Amino acid sequence: EGVIINLVNYDGLYNKNFFGNKLNKNHFSDKKLSFTVIENGIITPFNCFIVDNKKAGFGGIIDAEGKFIPRSFIHEGVGDAIPPKDFENIPETVIYLGMLTHTWGHCLTDNIKRIWFLRSDFYKENFKNCKLVYVPMYDGITKNFARLLEILGVSAENLMPILTPTKFEKIILPDESFFGGGDSDERFFTAEYVETINQIKNFALKNYSPLATKKFYFFYGNNQIGEGRLAEYFYSKGYEIIQPEKLSFDEQLNILSNCNDFASTIGSISHNIIFLKENSNAVLIPRVSHILNNYQQALNQIFDLNIFYIDSALSLYAVNYGGPFCYIVSENLRKYFNDNSDEKFLIEDFITFIEYAKFAKVHGLKINPNEREYFGKIFTEFTTQLLKNNQR
Repeated sequence: EGVIINLVNYDGLYNKNFFGNKLNKNHFSDKKLSFTVIENGIITPFNCFIVDNKKAGFGGIIDAEGKFIPRSFIHEGVGDAIPPKDFENIPETVIYLGMLTHTWGHCLTDNIKRIWFLRSDFYKENFKNCKLVYVPMYDGITKNFARLLEILGVSAENLMPILTPTKFEKIILPDESFFGGGDSDERFFTAEYVETINQIKNFALKNYSPLATKKFYFFYGNNQIGEGRLAEYFYSKGYEIIQPEKLSFDEQLNILSNCNDFASTIGSISHNIIFLKENSNAVLIPRVSHILNNYQQALNQIFDLNIFYIDSALSLYAVNYGGPFCYIVSENLRKYFNDNSDEKFLIEDFITFIEYAKFAKVHGLKINPNEREYFGKIFTEFTTQLLKNNQR
């Protein structure tokens, strides 16, 4: 109710037909959220192991019959757990908030998807004195995520991390307000998730401090070749360059509350658009052209924003979503700013790509066939112009 299904402008993509209408699929779910009571369940800590040369996750809730509950992992479809031989026994009722990780994108989605339950009348009337427990994934709770929880009325100091297998008399498992995974790997959000984010945005508005700059490029930088030049281009268009990890969460919120024009590459850093004010512009640049970030697709639709997907990458060697990624200042991006140029690609683009190709060769990376298929004509034109420039 009252949720806006925002549409995305993807005219700036190299191959619009490649994605069809996936970017504007409805990710809002009107399902009624509830909770499950698991009696004599065991919560196991997180563990990472290798299966068939791939990382696999272990941990979460096992019920009294020894069955793993898939939605107790960070999200369904990727985890597992088996009953431990040894465990601690605590005869109490606890609220399970999930498997929490330090990755910022998950802090804004998976880590807070059960917080809605703590605002419910049922919780306040029946469970308000119960311990809140969670399974740490890799690291503990970061300072900025602790601050986010504090704004939502949850003290990180009062959360109990599960570090060894622990059996409880009752485990209350709230439904997820942001969910998905499994075969489709799509993500969906509910009205309760929107309410959670609005609670943070309302705090930001109450503590708003005006800034002179209204345009911001959020710089990611990790495993990204050419992003520095990309950031310089946005700087030339009046954007201030922000490295959010160097700022407190309050400072980040204030920047986003002031922002009229936001830009970033797509990933955890682009998830910050959920804190923008209504009708703001957001330029989102895919890191890997053939993969859609399903978290971002859902987050795009939560508030009334003007979102533009613009290709400005040539990540041909990106073997997975971890990178490395390669960025150029593409013709599509220049068109967004009404920059006219006789050259489809700029000299600096070739310098960046050659640096990227050298990096790939040193690390034994091969061209991803999906990327080659996606770029197709664009990469042919790129290499043709590169050869012409070499002949001059």
